[in-house]
Amino acid sequence: MRILWFTGNGAIYSNTNKYNGGGWVGALANELVKYCPNIELGMAIPWKYKFKDEKEGVKFYGISPIKFGIINYKHKLNKQIAELKEIVEDFKPDIIHVFGSEHNGGMVCTVTDIPVVLHLQGVLNYLVHGWMPQNLSWEKFLFWNPREWTRKKAIIRNCETEKKIFSSCHYFMGRTNMDFRMSRFLSPNSTYFYCSEMLRPQIYYTNLIWEKQKNRKKKKIISIISSAIYKGGDIILRTAQILKEYSNLDFEWNVYGVHSMKDWERLTNIKSSSVNVNIKGVLNATSLIEAIIDSDVFVHPSYIENSPNTICEAQLIGIPVIANDTGGIPSLIKHNENGILVPTNDIFATAENIQVLITNDELAQKIGNNARETALQRHNPEQIINNVLTIYRKISN
Repeated sequence: MRILWFTGNGAIYSNTNKYNGGGWVGALANELVKYCPNIELGMAIPWKYKFKDEKEGVKFYGISPIKFGIINYKHKLNKQIAELKEIVEDFKPDIIHVFGSEHNGGMVCTVTDIPVVLHLQGVLNYLVHGWMPQNLSWEKFLFWNPREWTRKKAIIRNCETEKKIFSSCHYFMGRTNMDFRMSRFLSPNSTYFYCSEMLRPQIYYTNLIWEKQKNRKKKKIISIISSAIYKGGDIILRTAQILKEYSNLDFEWNVYGVHSMKDWERLTNIKSSSVNVNIKGVLNATSLIEAIIDSDVFVHPSYIENSPNTICEAQLIGIPVIANDTGGIPSLIKHNENGILVPTNDIFATAENIQVLITNDELAQKIGNNARETALQRHNPEQIINNVLTIYRKISN
């Protein structure tokens, strides 16, 4: 069976293993190539220029980017869609598998009769309605960051493109109630398949498992976020301030994945350094594991998400996770069983649960153990490969 993937990143062609929670598409490709010799895999990836190459039995196609601008965008998009069609005609796949609706790869649905399955990641038309934190408008944000006008225009354009992708696609893969609902709403006559995501092998197969450190005086909270404004840096700052003002907890809050929190500091009028928040930058997989092992609780503060891999990886390492009850996160966390869900933007609930998990060793260890057991089953590579192959067969038939 010949399978052609369209991905939103370089996957295994340029895997540097440097981002906080990424790399799962590359992990899936590696497992598929290793254990499924009857699969011929092609991958179309965004690249600086068009190219065609073969690496370890996988054919790669580079898709040149659209340079965003006001002029001739529609013409540029049509040109890129024609490029997608050329790739399909060259590889001649039996199935096309698109990862994510946020990029233009899904527009391949409009130029081929070959079955296309769209693997839902973050659905942009859903995310855009929770993009701005409390007390921040697009107008104020763009006044602070005039260069973000380009990003806003890109979001608006990509939302329109995503609507066309959903209306053209007949098959979807997903793993949360949120992406299931969005597939029903935006493509009501389509077929939906459940399929979990692979985690990076360095994390899935690690022998380092979190255990509660009982004798450490200064407690460590950890969050792993990106610089997108909806990722909740303001919630971190306001919750840290609450902990400092109302509790006797001796803590530090280490934030990975960003090099600055200036927009969130400006929004809250709280300096990171004044509330024991340390900005740590980007981690590779090995350092990520070590940082989580050395922490007491993991907090995911994002206002809106589908299924963040940072939560899944933290669960697999066995640390108790606190996250906002938003988007697809309730499909990952059962409250008080394998994690804690708090109302979005409820900083007192977040602070209270941080204190509970830090001071109640037995509860923290129980939730962490349950989280690891859940994640080991949910992200089992063999099970995921079998599921993907079953979906391919059902679609081809």
